[in-house]
Amino acid sequence: MTPSTLFPLDPDSRQNRLEEIRRTISSPSGSEIWKEVCDAARRERELAPYLVDSIFPGRDTYSAELRGMDWTLCRGIGDRILRHALLYLIEGEPIWMEAALRQADILFDDEAYPAWNHRARMVDPDFEVHLRTGMLAHDVGLMLNWLRPHLQPDQLAALVAGLDKRAVRPFQEAVRRKPWWIEVNNNWLTCIVGGVGICGMALEGLHPEARNLVDYADPLMERHLEDFGPKGEFNEGLGYA
Repeated sequence: MTPSTLFPLDPDSRQNRLEEIRRTISSPSGSEIWKEVCDAARRERELAPYLVDSIFPGRDTYSAELRGMDWTLCRGIGDRILRHALLYLIEGEPIWMEAALRQADILFDDEAYPAWNHRARMVDPDFEVHLRTGMLAHDVGLMLNWLRPHLQPDQLAALVAGLDKRAVRPFQEAVRRKPWWIEVNNNWLTCIVGGVGICGMALEGLHPEARNLVDYADPLMERHLEDFGPKGEFNEGLGYA
């Protein structure tokens, strides 16, 4: 698992990656996308964090009333923290890191987000790990990776402890029970196992289970790739593809 979205840790390689990104966002096609990213980040920079009952454009009120962690909420959370983290890398303004951490930190709050599953109030162990676990582990892990050299020791420790509580330990406990989603080759496998695997990559050198998460995910992701078509066609319906 070597996704290009993870930054290398050594300073020279990180600087080369940033220069590559700057060239991309300065290109004719990249500049339009970058403007959209910046505009969205500036609109959200001072806003309160998303909570499980937050209402915002595109989110249905039913999920908010259930205090449910639906796809729309988790996608909004992930987009927000990654936009702000990327703006910090490009511009270096502390306000962007503060905005990213403000949204990420609340995800570890026992009242606001008791668990990273479809319904934040679920206590059934069969639902302790869900698609949302993989989504948030992936995005918070990437944010940690991008910001890692710039975080204070207490900030870094809080992120590692939070990921351990919300993603690493629940995932490993679920795997010990052999859940159905490790036997299939659909999006549950890629989202949960792949998301936690990328989180493991981000935790390299910070968590004792980091390498185990990656080693567990690698063969399952390779197995999943065998289902793809000769030109990369996805193995599920058009909506998922």
